[in-house]
Amino acid sequence: MRTWLIVSVVFVLAALSFAQIPASNHVVMVVEENHGYSSVMNKSTMPYLNSLASKYGLATQYYANTHPAIGNYMQMTTGQALTKNDTLTPAQFPVSEDNIVRQMLLAGKTWKSYAEGLPYAGYTGGNTGNYAVKNNPFAYFAEVQNSDIQKMNLVPFSQFAKDLANNQLPEFSFIVPNVLDNGQTGSLQQADAWLKQNIAPLLADSAFQQDGLLIITFEESGSADKSHGGGQVATLVIGPNVIPGYKSTNLYQHQSTLKTVLSALGATSFPGAAATAPLMSDFFATAHNLRPAEAAKASAPATTAAGVTISSPSSGATVSSPVTFVASATSSSSAYPITAMRLYVDSVSKYTVQAASMNTSQALASGAHNVTIVAWDKSGKSYNKSITINVGTATASGSVTVASPANGATVGSPMQVVASAQAPSGRTITAMQVYVDNVSVYSVKAASINTSLSVTSGAHYVVVQAWDSTGAVYKTPRNITVSGSSTSAGALTVNPGSLSFGTVSVGTSTSQTLTVTAGTSPVTISQANATASFTVTGLSLPKVIAAGQSASFSVSFAPTASGTVNGSLSLVSNASNSTATVALGGTGAVASGTTHSVVLNWSDSSSGLTGFNIYRSTQSGGSYSKLTSSPVSAMTYTDSTVSASTSYYYMVTAVNTSGTESADSTPIEATVPAN
Repeated sequence: MRTWLIVSVVFVLAALSFAQIPASNHVVMVVEENHGYSSVMNKSTMPYLNSLASKYGLATQYYANTHPAIGNYMQMTTGQALTKNDTLTPAQFPVSEDNIVRQMLLAGKTWKSYAEGLPYAGYTGGNTGNYAVKNNPFAYFAEVQNSDIQKMNLVPFSQFAKDLANNQLPEFSFIVPNVLDNGQTGSLQQADAWLKQNIAPLLADSAFQQDGLLIITFEESGSADKSHGGGQVATLVIGPNVIPGYKSTNLYQHQSTLKTVLSALGATSFPGAAATAPLMSDFFATAHNLRPAEAAKASAPATTAAGVTISSPSSGATVSSPVTFVASATSSSSAYPITAMRLYVDSVSKYTVQAASMNTSQALASGAHNVTIVAWDKSGKSYNKSITINVGTATASGSVTVASPANGATVGSPMQVVASAQAPSGRTITAMQVYVDNVSVYSVKAASINTSLSVTSGAHYVVVQAWDSTGAVYKTPRNITVSGSSTSAGALTVNPGSLSFGTVSVGTSTSQTLTVTAGTSPVTISQANATASFTVTGLSLPKVIAAGQSASFSVSFAPTASGTVNGSLSLVSNASNSTATVALGGTGAVASGTTHSVVLNWSDSSSGLTGFNIYRSTQSGGSYSKLTSSPVSAMTYTDSTVSASTSYYYMVTAVNTSGTESADSTPIEATVPAN
């Protein structure tokens, strides 16, 4: 621990010396919508926002990057606008470019996106109710979409008050008000009242008052203001280290906010345009040294080492492709074991495993590569280790490398077998197999093996064999001795033994955590079978749990109809109790007075417009009724006059300054659910 802390201290000091941004344990961003600087500053419509601007810092020359909204959200999180299509869902537009989540993971920082109207934690779907997914860029990132762990950092906004009250805010919080409370379709008075109700408790929090940083910005100005791309907007910088009443006249855009946020969190690498953007350092009086808590840790006695250990390859090594990566991770707290690890090569995610160890072979191009392995514990805290390697040309012949057991070793049972295979240039390994005393005991269609095998006491001849895509065979033998008499897996303990989800609204979901623990021997879980309305996430099968170790995963309840649902989860393994069963129960309920709405979003690049008219019909090709009494200026509209179990058809027209209405848009259909 002492070595890691010293490295961390030097890293933060170097970053602060360069960045001139005070370090913060709690950085928070709130993004408002669609109003220019002159419409909110020094206006009676937003008294609370103006009171904050007079007390803390205000950027008077801050400009959004583009129109419409989604490009600005991408700019403030990836350093690039990426798209101008506000209708894209995360499934349609997964973002693999470098982004704020990737940099926070590499820096070992925790994060959450608190979105008002998000139906449940981990939701990466499209618009629902007053929640607009375009305002939540974190749902688009591949690092989030492809990780059950990172998905759970997308949470409903109601969680923010709970985390604040329990002193459990992550190091970075991104707050997404719904379209009524962010100024998009609601009034500025409503947006200001929402800020006062929800942000005032944050500013009063003792932890935030120590070193917190809050940035409130508008993602774009009105569509008519295209200065610097997206128009002039108000941006406030708030916190105990901000110069009181400061008014900055420096030119800033969303990439500067991205760089400032990451700098406050201790990152030294910045995505896209943030790499060259100016830091908002003028808001702070001086560059601060280490936080008192970190300084205390640096001088504390050494404890159990925590972090990521890369066993293979070694840093600076020249290796052949495919490259075998062997690593393990240890948490700083026994209460929060390591739950997942991920391999990055040149900042691109290559492999993820839901375990505290990793053994994988990856094909890499020749040349130098930067490798980072990140691990997360149960609390969401991350650890990382980086190395550089050089990949040479492919070897002329195939081979099998057995990392464990060593030749001539005496081992216990179950015996851990760790091996990888490499094919000649132009071929791939298609399968591997383990033989004990010439009997096949394990096979896998992959180029690596990491498994536990029960073997009787005594001397044994072990062969690990591989086949490539041409059918060629490669093998490596081992002579070993097995001591002890244990030949079967120990018991598997599941805690808690039952889950009661209580009453859950139909159409929503709630999750609870289960923890499984292996006894005196490793256990392999091969199946996890849950009955209808219940699902399992965060458990990648087959799951190997080392002796005495634990693993956690989530069980979700998503009722589709009202009434009590009783079910079960069966975990099938090689443990002495081969099937562990957990009772599941919950009640689906339809909320009384449930209301529905349909949110329309569209794009239009025409000039000289006064707004848009919206038309609706309950029949395809039928008669359409006009919903708008006058043209709406925003390219979004919420229809709150819909009924359950009904399909509606919508068309939009544009109206120019002469009052001339365009042709109808292509009709779209929206079906309101029964509940």
